Amino acid sequence: MKEKIAKKFFFYVQIAGFVIKISFIKLKNNDPFSDKNLEKKILSLIKKIQIKKKVSKIDYEIIINRKFPVVNFNKKTNCGYLWSYFFDKKNKQAIVFSHLSFSEFKIFFLHFLKKILLNHNGIIFHASSVLVKNRLHLFCAPSGGGKTTILQNITNGIKFSDDVIILRLLKNRLVGFNTIFYDKVILSANLKKNYVVKSINFIIKNRKNSKKIFKKKGEIFSLLLKQIFKIGEISKKEIFFLKKILNKVIFYKLLFSKNQSLKIE
Repeated sequence: MKEKIAKKFFFYVQIAGFVIKISFIKLKNNDPFSDKNLEKKILSLIKKIQIKKKVSKIDYEIIINRKFPVVNFNKKTNCGYLWSYFFDKKNKQAIVFSHLSFSEFKIFFLHFLKKILLNHNGIIFHASSVLVKNRLHLFCAPSGGGKTTILQNITNGIKFSDDVIILRLLKNRLVGFNTIFYDKVILSANLKKNYVVKSINFIIKNRKNSKKIFKKKGEIFSLLLKQIFKIGEISKKEIFFLKKILNKVIFYKLLFSKNQSLKIE
């Protein structure tokens, strides 16, 4: 059967300080291999970061192109198999081919986000966080170490991230952005805004709550390295970023009991 002319529609989102255009190119005839509800699922996910007013300038574009045939899996990571995509550096476009599932789109988006963040003083970081007086306080621990539990015990502030946060250095300050593409829940803070990070707290389970300033830069760096959200190999740019933030915030060892409430100052 002869293919009908492709049609295109698009929308804009704002995430991590970038304005990103997401475009769909698909055939007018039915595609038996594609997820017919993919666009609706993506729109439902990104509605809190969608830009509805007129956009004069974009930073990057993602093109989901269903004119192309299926691309074979060619890379295996700890996330499983991924679809191939092409990054056009000159035009700042990422072109991902057809037949993505919704889960695969989210994995692709994280790869794309990591790529652009590395070129703009940023990383994806494992931490829960709370917003108190317009300043972010981050909580770091291994999986199962209390990042989610501590949010439930904090008595003040606004929950900002539950598991993953985007960090960038902007105007010589460390700031945090939320991401809707991986967190366990979408929390209540403004997802388009960034907030200055005031403290990074390393959780240590204990019978009573207490905290003390952590000054050993070598140990801090080693702990930060473990909190990088791993998508492929850790890059030199990510390592350099961590070294740069050692003097940007206050670090604490936070002894934490799941049976006690906690107030963040």
